[in-house]
Amino acid sequence: MRVLILHEIDDLASARRTSINHAFCLIKYAPQHAYTLHSARQPVTSRLRSQKFDAIILDTTFLGWRWANPKSLRLDRILNEYAFIAASDAVKIALPQDEYDHTEILDAWLADWKVDLVYSVCHDHRESFIPAQGSMRRFSKG
Repeated sequence: MRVLILHEIDDLASARRTSINHAFCLIKYAPQHAYTLHSARQPVTSRLRSQKFDAIILDTTFLGWRWANPKSLRLDRILNEYAFIAASDAVKIALPQDEYDHTEILDAWLADWKVDLVYSVCHDHRESFIPAQGSMRRFSKG
């Protein structure tokens, strides 16, 4: 499988070890797949936009852009630059954390990008936090 992992880890030396372990765990535990790692701080190239992936993972660190201020300068840029994700036929998997914070933004984002599976750490309350996703997508306990 060809897997794209979107994350927000730019400097490995200063990143929290838990963030690194979480974002890149599949490389260690499922090495049989071909991974493309892409930090939101890197440019989105035409090659990335045109590549075909079987799965796209939106890591916790990438989804943290919903907290960015001002939204118009940061999150809107991310949503625009990565708009090709919504049109992708790949299975899209979101790994949000703290879904109870900025829920409206997260809910709209995941719905707009047609995310197929959300691994929620707040599984029992998922439809309260991400109502559009609850009616459209599958959830799994994180």
